[in-house]
Amino acid sequence: MERLRQAGLARSVADAQLVAAVRGIVDAVRARELDRRGLDRDHRWSRSCDLTATVRSAAVGEVEVALGLTGHQARTLITAATARGSLYATVAAALGRGEVTWDLVARFYDKTGPLEADQQDLVATALLGTDPHLAAPDRLDPDGDLHGRAWPVAGYKAALEAEVAACAGTDPGTERAARRRAYEARRVRVRVHDDGTAIMSVRGPA
Repeated sequence: MERLRQAGLARSVADAQLVAAVRGIVDAVRARELDRRGLDRDHRWSRSCDLTATVRSAAVGEVEVALGLTGHQARTLITAATARGSLYATVAAALGRGEVTWDLVARFYDKTGPLEADQQDLVATALLGTDPHLAAPDRLDPDGDLHGRAWPVAGYKAALEAEVAACAGTDPGTERAARRRAYEARRVRVRVHDDGTAIMSVRGPA
């Protein structure tokens, strides 16, 4: 069992390294395109929509050829590699810990694409982050701490669907506050009787 766990961890770490490598490819393609246009990185057009679209298209082509991926697979990989700083860090860290594989990360980006940035961050925090107050219930042990185990595919898919549905149309700040209150309301009480028996009551998510 331990050898399997280590093999799974190695695979996830390799996935994280792949995303980082693709991030480097995108940076290289951007630098090449800026040089072609005679612009430097600080030019006001260096982050224009036209340039970004050109860079993404060229990077997708390079990734398709290098890795033998479909266009959709390459675009998803580029999306992950060019994600906002905090989102990129959250996903990369979860891969590095072996909690998810690239297939599950790709599903995350496919499902959360229509969400606002703050909503997408909240889903990532619930499924992949390190704050137990905001984590999905399936990631917690009986003490309310993160157990750190790899996500089972079926459980992840169900949790992702639930998180996306919960975030759609909600205010992320309000949702975070509600989740923290729910976390703090979890209680475990044990009452020991004189005859040696005891009653344990638990309050938390079903």
